[in-house]
Amino acid sequence: MLIIAEENNLVQPSVTNIEKIYKVLKNLQQDTNFSMYNLGEKRFPNATIKCFSRYIQSDNISEVLSEKDFKEQEYADYIMNENTNTIYERPEQYKTEIIGYVRNENFAIQAKKQAHWQCEVDVNHESFISKNTSKNYTEAHHLIPMAAQKFFEHSIDIPCNIVSLCPNCHRKIHLAQDIEKQKLLSLLYNKRIGLLNKAHIHISIEQLYSFYK
Repeated sequence: MLIIAEENNLVQPSVTNIEKIYKVLKNLQQDTNFSMYNLGEKRFPNATIKCFSRYIQSDNISEVLSEKDFKEQEYADYIMNENTNTIYERPEQYKTEIIGYVRNENFAIQAKKQAHWQCEVDVNHESFISKNTSKNYTEAHHLIPMAAQKFFEHSIDIPCNIVSLCPNCHRKIHLAQDIEKQKLLSLLYNKRIGLLNKAHIHISIEQLYSFYK
């Protein structure tokens, strides 16, 4: 490894400073010859350098190095390992059994039309013009998730349970932190609870929250 570094003028004869050593190793990891050498040695050389970097951090020696240096090093490690000619085997297939409920696509379209192709959280949430509809793109979302159908006697795949959301709000209602989800759910619940009750779908806001845990 040191021979490779010397051939590429990466090692100075009087390297005694931790910071210099670290920067030499960082440059070495980005060298093409080292990448090939590392692969030939089953990535042990690169693993050794990583251990050295962790040693620097664990012993507070990293004070001489900036946080930016370590971020760049982490990225360089990733690039070095990915920018290779390695051919990976195809992943294995697996089968899963999913039990769901048939949905009426026309109800979803009807709900979006009723909302004038706007986001029901905020009509100012614009996305892009859809190729299929030539309207602002929105996504249909079941306020009471279809997975909760077993808790209700009547179908919840009905227009009044389907809201029109911009892509960001749709992801937010599924993936945001609970407090952010609940803000959206409360707003949409208050808009739809009257219609849901008329359709004999009775649900409290607390129960609705529980379906999004």
